[in-house]
Amino acid sequence: MQARPVTFDAFSVGWETQKKHLGIYALALFLFCLLIVAASLPLFPLNMSMQAESQAAVMAGDAFAQFKMPMYWVSQLLQTALTSLIMPFGVGISAMALNSMRGQTPQIGDMFSLKGRYVPLVIMSLIAALLGWIGSAMCCIPGLIVYALLMPAGLLVLDKGLQPVEAIKKCFNDLTPSLGSLLGVFLVCVVMMVLGFALCGIGFFFLGPVYFCAQAAVYRMAGYDDHEFATAQPTDYYRAP
Repeated sequence: MQARPVTFDAFSVGWETQKKHLGIYALALFLFCLLIVAASLPLFPLNMSMQAESQAAVMAGDAFAQFKMPMYWVSQLLQTALTSLIMPFGVGISAMALNSMRGQTPQIGDMFSLKGRYVPLVIMSLIAALLGWIGSAMCCIPGLIVYALLMPAGLLVLDKGLQPVEAIKKCFNDLTPSLGSLLGVFLVCVVMMVLGFALCGIGFFFLGPVYFCAQAAVYRMAGYDDHEFATAQPTDYYRAP
């Protein structure tokens, strides 16, 4: 089945979905961030040591010393691997939003109910991170394109049962015609998260969930959801065939 066009309305639907249950989405994002921090703790001594060496080199006149350190790249690879162990629970937040769009009340348990798809989600996160790294190394814009096109990839793995590579290929093949809209949705979500950090940090937990809700909206708008659309928005193109 060919995917439907995705428009910027996906952001609006994600925003409205978040507002209906703002407290539970804020709690889910808070728990997700705690897991990310916990996963990063083993690298804390290494990062502190490298930071001290890097600062000393910068003071000596080498502004790019950090990037010349082999252990910097080892640390980045380890950080990506550890973060990928947690990323499936971010997809779980998108699953909460998806359930809300299906007319159900989102529950924190939805975030951790991964239907036996934890390992495929970790693999998909690793592949997506690698593609994002490669894209970001090419003047950043290709990296943004990768992240925008892969917005519904996690739900394709979790909800539809696709394998990681299959889900990634499907996103690239199906959603490239909607790239402009997806970039708009992704960038506005990023702006909302940055704005949340600017509001004393705590605002992030109330603005950041829109990214995960927008992922669910993109998933539905593209026609990937087999469930009937059950929310208040009377927009036909969210309805599964």
